[in-house]
Amino acid sequence: MSSDEVGPNTDEDDGDDMPTAPFWMTTYGDIMTLLVTFFVLLISMSEIRMKKFRDAISNFQRQPGMFSGSKSVVPADYSSGSSQSRARKRAEQYEQFLKRLEERGLGEKIQADLKKEGIHVVIADSLMFRTGRARLLKPSRTVLRELANLLSRDVGSVVVSGHTDDRPIGTRKFPSNWELSTARAASAVRFLQERAPEYDSSRFQAVGHASTDPRASNQTDEGRAKNRRVEIMFNWRSWNSNKTTSTRPTPESTATGP
Repeated sequence: MSSDEVGPNTDEDDGDDMPTAPFWMTTYGDIMTLLVTFFVLLISMSEIRMKKFRDAISNFQRQPGMFSGSKSVVPADYSSGSSQSRARKRAEQYEQFLKRLEERGLGEKIQADLKKEGIHVVIADSLMFRTGRARLLKPSRTVLRELANLLSRDVGSVVVSGHTDDRPIGTRKFPSNWELSTARAASAVRFLQERAPEYDSSRFQAVGHASTDPRASNQTDEGRAKNRRVEIMFNWRSWNSNKTTSTRPTPESTATGP
């Protein structure tokens, strides 16, 4: 047989030796696809809670950008700059109030503190009222005029609290210290509202504590004088949502402002 008559070469490649992926990769790819689909479904059916979302956004806001010159993707509403500016404005307002008190020689009769929840003011009873009375004295009107200047959009609510010592009163007009302390708080609220009529009256609260919240011992004249006082809390938040102030009204002793 000649070489021309030789049959087809049986050693030729038939394609069986082409490189292929291992069989386990097929299973792995299927699992990854199912996991991605599963998490996409979870996200699509979940509800985004705005508070947690804002907290997460603020955490990213405090971190430096990944690339130099990169722009922040955080909305302006979530920026910490606005809160810092607001805090600075409140601090300046508080300092101006203290300065005016010193100029009028009222620093010893009034204690003011800038707190996280607002501005807390304590006024001595002797500056506000006569013994057993709820009518404002002239010096107290000067103080309350200055306090009225603090009322602005930054102040969410004003809670005025009246406090007495533990000595009973028992007059015809005020049968007990509950009536006296509440009436004194209401007098201060009424005066503040008259000085700032544009401020919503529903944001005022007058609270009577009687002698239930003393600052000092009632065994001495000095201690009783400290306990007879009026406290005013200028809350940054509305009174019904602020749970941290010591002057939060209680159902038993609350009289809403006029």
